[in-house]
Amino acid sequence: AYLSQFYRDPNATKFRSRMTSLLDLKNELKAMQEFFGLEVTGKLDSNTIETMKKPRCGVTDVAKYGHFQGKPRWKQSVVTY
Repeated sequence: AYLSQFYRDPNATKFRSRMTSLLDLKNELKAMQEFFGLEVTGKLDSNTIETMKKPRCGVTDVAKYGHFQGKPRWKQSVVTY
């Protein structure tokens, strides 16, 4: 619940395979560990668990946002000056 509240991509689909879920969990753990300056292992070690037990304000640590809807792209890939 902790990782899904503070680190899960809100655009991710709810229906994921077990393997994808495990990879996502590891990536979310790594993001959390990096954010708090912990050793980045992707594993639930004692330092990570202790950090998770600390009180939180409820605001996500990693924001996923964009300035435009969808994924806008330039029509041309060659840039001239």
